[in-house]
Amino acid sequence: MRHAIENIQQKIMSWIAKSAWPDRNDQLLIGAIIKNNDEAKLNWRTWKSKNNFDGISWGEHKLFVHLAARMIEIDPACELRPRIEGMAKSHWTRSQLILHASQKAVDILLEKKIEVMLLKGSAMTFVVDKKTGPHVSGDIDILVKRESFKKAIEILYKHGWHNLEGSMEAACLLSYLDSGVNLTLGPYGNIDVHHQPFKGQRMTDDMLKRLWTRATPVTWGDKQLYVPS
Repeated sequence: MRHAIENIQQKIMSWIAKSAWPDRNDQLLIGAIIKNNDEAKLNWRTWKSKNNFDGISWGEHKLFVHLAARMIEIDPACELRPRIEGMAKSHWTRSQLILHASQKAVDILLEKKIEVMLLKGSAMTFVVDKKTGPHVSGDIDILVKRESFKKAIEILYKHGWHNLEGSMEAACLLSYLDSGVNLTLGPYGNIDVHHQPFKGQRMTDDMLKRLWTRATPVTWGDKQLYVPS
């Protein structure tokens, strides 16, 4: 029985690893973005020969934002270049609107003395790497301490933020079913409030305590918050 369980666990971990790895199309686009000119040109030609630009996924949209800056090097006469460069500008503009609107939720929580940790793209792009290049985001992901989660949701609800699928009470209960809850405000405010950074198995309080203990304090604009170590 133990061997059977271990075999199932290995299969699950293998499936998770494969699902997280970029597929062949994404690998071609990533190569077109990061490789030297000759290899990048080959990757881009291969992608064009196998795909229809009108049918790209959201993940590919985000990659094309980074590819736009290389089009002048790898395929300056490409008929898709004006569309790709225009799409990149559009995504950048929308991302700035979302970022500006969603930062207000972070401000509210900090004013109420709730500690906030930035996750995912916000942590990497805006704080750790300090990049000034394009960034495409549909929301901001933040982590609050589990004991502060319910209070954080209640505070944001009182300021007009809400979950599209339910009441404030239902949003608070999501901490038992998911890693967090999505809240929106107006056309651009969009924030995922997490009590643990990952979906799946519920992390223990001790694991979360160690995550917070090791977190790196940072300044984001005039805000004092954290990013994962």
